[in-house]
Amino acid sequence: MAGITVKKYTEGNTLNLTNGSFSRIILSSAQVNGGTVTGGYSVFKPGTITKQMVHEVEEIAYVVSGKGNIIGGQETFHFEEGDFIYIPAKVPHGIENQFDQDLVMVFFFPSAGYPKTFTVDQ
Repeated sequence: MAGITVKKYTEGNTLNLTNGSFSRIILSSAQVNGGTVTGGYSVFKPGTITKQMVHEVEEIAYVVSGKGNIIGGQETFHFEEGDFIYIPAKVPHGIENQFDQDLVMVFFFPSAGYPKTFTVDQ
């Protein structure tokens, strides 16, 4: 057996965010029998502003559709469909969608499960 796993985007554990937005973990060690990478996707509804958070590991995201801003500490970075985003480990960041369509992003962590994450008081 090759060890290849295919999952539907509707499968996985859903983390409800604010304003009807959510993240869904599709692949982690639980779904791929000991894998060391976690991946999923997030949908940020128009008007969503998340609290800044810090992950213990780095994160890579790809913007599937929509556009938004990522607030990293005191800086704001604009992104849109087709962009890749790299967030170093332990860097505070939050997402803001002040536009009129859903923002959809795919994300990956070099971690067997969703990494330890803390929200940052702003």
